[in-house]
Amino acid sequence: MEQNKEDNNVEVSTKTNKNLIKEIGGFIKEILITVVIVFLIISFVVQPTTVDGSSMDPTLKDKDQLLIEKVSQRFSGINRYDIIIFPYSKEEEKYFIKRVIGMPGETVNIVNGEVYIDGILLDEPFELDLIEDYGSNILPAVIPKEHYFVIGDNRNHSKDSRYTDVGFIYEDDILGKGFIRLWPFNSVGFINKF
Repeated sequence: MEQNKEDNNVEVSTKTNKNLIKEIGGFIKEILITVVIVFLIISFVVQPTTVDGSSMDPTLKDKDQLLIEKVSQRFSGINRYDIIIFPYSKEEEKYFIKRVIGMPGETVNIVNGEVYIDGILLDEPFELDLIEDYGSNILPAVIPKEHYFVIGDNRNHSKDSRYTDVGFIYEDDILGKGFIRLWPFNSVGFINKF
């Protein structure tokens, strides 16, 4: 009789070990699936970012925390006044956030501190300072196919398409559009693109 008890104990112990291994395996599987989903979301849907500097003031402030979305540009493209994020070609791991002002094929110029597109004063739906620094790019200039002309909202304190080291922004280099401000809490909400 005692041997049967030992056999039963061995059976129970083996079943317990199998259940434990099965639970650990399931837990690891869930963690891996979560990691893959988070990776896919950050790679293809949204990504957090922090504003560094005042070039987009008053729309975006230094240290604002945002979500950029990466989906709409695939379907609706880039539109005038979108706020976009793109890499700065002169410094690895440095990204700029600016507003799209000129579209592919348009002629952009700055006259008397104001932006002209195809010879017509750009009717901007927001009030900004007159441009004092016209930059190093030679204007007027025709924006190449699949490229955009961008300027920071803080026009006199922004390194943007007016400068040759930034230049026109190639469509495929655009990481995403500014979407939602997460911080500071008193400014949480959708970013006004006008």
